[in-house]
Amino acid sequence: MRDTLNRALGKLRLALSQESAEDRTIQGIFKIIADANQGIASGVERVNEIVHSLRNYSRLDEAEFQVADLHQGIESTLLLLQSQLGNEIGVVKDYADLEPIYFAPRQLNQVFMNLLLNAIQAIEGRGEIRIRTFEDDGKVHVQIEDTGAGIPPERLEQIFDPGFSTTDSRMKMGFGLPTAYSVVQSHGGGIHIESKVGKGTVVTISLPASG
Repeated sequence: MRDTLNRALGKLRLALSQESAEDRTIQGIFKIIADANQGIASGVERVNEIVHSLRNYSRLDEAEFQVADLHQGIESTLLLLQSQLGNEIGVVKDYADLEPIYFAPRQLNQVFMNLLLNAIQAIEGRGEIRIRTFEDDGKVHVQIEDTGAGIPPERLEQIFDPGFSTTDSRMKMGFGLPTAYSVVQSHGGGIHIESKVGKGTVVTISLPASG
């Protein structure tokens, strides 16, 4: 579409007389069209990125378990959540140089989605989400930290219970955590949560570095 519009603009410029082509009004119109063309290109590129991320996120056409890159799943999930992050919530990434590991991308991507949604919903107004990956003692870790409302200690002990309720107005975290816990356990890993009311929450996923 962009190339077609560029060719049309080129032909239009050639069709105009030199005097008309240099007219300020006409030049202004050309600029408006060029800017709109750039906007179309950006929009098409954005759509392509989202479609690519959605494909990576769902991984419907691939084997359940495979050797894959954890970071790719995190990045695809972040792009799908961009509209919810908006301009108020900043994302800081600190990725280690991890080797691909053996896991089920579609399942872990859902875990990332749940944890990042929780982090977003826990933040009121401006805030920050930090995502850190590292390897230690034969395990790969994904750490998601937010500057949200935090979780009261008495609720923290129940957070992985299937019947857990988030009716407490001070706590907006808990969506999908029992499922996330189950998925990570099925990978031979675990989830650890630390939280302070008014300070934020840190969720650490630990997975075997080797299948």
